[in-house]
Amino acid sequence: MGRPIRRENLQMSVKKAQRQEPPNDYLKFFKVARYWAKRKYELSGAEVDMLLFLRSEHIFARAAFDEYMNIFSWDTKIFNRLLKGGWVYKWREEYKTRHALYELSFKGKRLVSDIYKKCNGEDDYSVISQKNPCFNRSKANYMDKVYSSQMLKINEINRKSRLKPVKIRPPHRGG
Repeated sequence: MGRPIRRENLQMSVKKAQRQEPPNDYLKFFKVARYWAKRKYELSGAEVDMLLFLRSEHIFARAAFDEYMNIFSWDTKIFNRLLKGGWVYKWREEYKTRHALYELSFKGKRLVSDIYKKCNGEDDYSVISQKNPCFNRSKANYMDKVYSSQMLKINEINRKSRLKPVKIRPPHRGG
């Protein structure tokens, strides 16, 4: 039988093991939000990542797009697909020595905003199959079923964090 632990040593070890909650803890749900965007809007992962990058670029030239494109796979048609799909639009036509300038469309900005809201816990994932293809049981694949269960858990976590305890005042006593 080992030596008995003194109480002050026990308190010290518990204090060292306690941890603080991180101030920014929303990226743990990013993969689910990214998958949701891919399935709902039928985009590739690279296209979703590119839209997230372009949101902060505001107005950009094709050269800025190509520079960021270097870290992606060798899919050279992403820009044309985003342009044709209405995710990006031409802000200024090219003319002689001026380059054409592009901007994220309202549709693209809305998608990025929805991803941020889902990661921040401000918006829940819809469980209606018409709004969220992951919940369409007749057409869902295995990964859709896995991600839909995670979406339900995230919705529950978000609802619990949004509920604030109500302080009840004691009844007034006096005369």
